[in-house]
Amino acid sequence: MEEHDFLEEAKFDELFSCVKPIILKARNIYNIRDWDLDDHLQEGRIILSNILGSQESLTRKELFIHFKVQYQHLLIDQIRRNMAQKRLSEQGYQLDIDDLKEVIKAKGPLPDDQLVYKSIEIELASALSPAYLRLLKRLKAGLPMHRADKYRLKMKILSILYPESDESQKD
Repeated sequence: MEEHDFLEEAKFDELFSCVKPIILKARNIYNIRDWDLDDHLQEGRIILSNILGSQESLTRKELFIHFKVQYQHLLIDQIRRNMAQKRLSEQGYQLDIDDLKEVIKAKGPLPDDQLVYKSIEIELASALSPAYLRLLKRLKAGLPMHRADKYRLKMKILSILYPESDESQKD
């Protein structure tokens, strides 16, 4: 039994040494910032093992083709995941004044929501001018407001809550 495992391992190592140039070439083409050579080799071993386990009757050429396609697809998927994660991290949370109105009107907000709302309310009360405070009171009361007033209030609140994004928009 041990001899059989040794033969299988030797065959796997021999096949892996044949597909290693595919891994190295793909590594140069598809650069994944967080991966080093060991990560590429490990993923290559996993893919080769999966191919050998799932498809018994492959010629050597078919095995290499399957390996190359699956390995490149894995790298492309990883790059897509990284880019999506980067987009999500770059996209900050934008406060929508209409959403804030809905939170205020909701029955029975959670305690953490109340805490966040109160802290925002205190921050806004100290930073807004009396005219903007009147607009905010009208909005909270659900009274009709002109669209331009809503927009000005929204932009003022955003500039108070996110001062760094306000500076980057000016550049």
